[in-house]
Amino acid sequence: MTRLESRHGLALAAALLAATALCAPAQDPRPQILSQTRSRIDLCGPDWTMTTLKGPGSENPPAQNAPRVPFAVPGEVRAPAKEVPEHLWFRRTVRVPQEWAGRRIFLNVRGAKYRPAVYADGKFVGSYGDGWTPFEVELTDFVAPGGTHEIAIRCGDRSAVEDPAVKGKVGKTIAPVGSSRDISGPWLPVYLDSYAGPRIPDLDLEIVTSVRNGTLTL
Repeated sequence: MTRLESRHGLALAAALLAATALCAPAQDPRPQILSQTRSRIDLCGPDWTMTTLKGPGSENPPAQNAPRVPFAVPGEVRAPAKEVPEHLWFRRTVRVPQEWAGRRIFLNVRGAKYRPAVYADGKFVGSYGDGWTPFEVELTDFVAPGGTHEIAIRCGDRSAVEDPAVKGKVGKTIAPVGSSRDISGPWLPVYLDSYAGPRIPDLDLEIVTSVRNGTLTL
């Protein structure tokens, strides 16, 4: 076999492998075992879609047949404040592992702008006030182990964190927005976490150390 024939053979094999990967059915993400009491499913990646709604009522879940465009999380969308409010809906389905039966289940959003709200199968679960710090909502009563559910994260444009009475005036926001003011969306990772038994939420745990006093306070 000549060197050219060898190269052609390798190229053909690579093409066949790529085609096989594209045709293979998508696999449900498997939970990572973080500890004896904590498991996690990483929801990052291109399995999300985005729907844009404008005007009154855009804060309500879109219809299932509403137009969607592919979206990868983490990701951002340019959405400057407008006279007509705009909400961006980021949705995906996820199968909750059967082995999570009897455990508490949370959606862990590390960052989403602005005023993100979480829905499960079209039902409101919870919301958060800014766009920069992590938050989580409990899904235990909204999902069933062994079932497949649609998770949605709703994000507003910058007007979601502006006081309507002073809209457009510099410095009159009601939440920290930083320098990237016109960017919206789940810009940091999103996880599905489960816990067995009581827990101290990561976001509620504050550790204060003092070398001078030789102390560590929780």
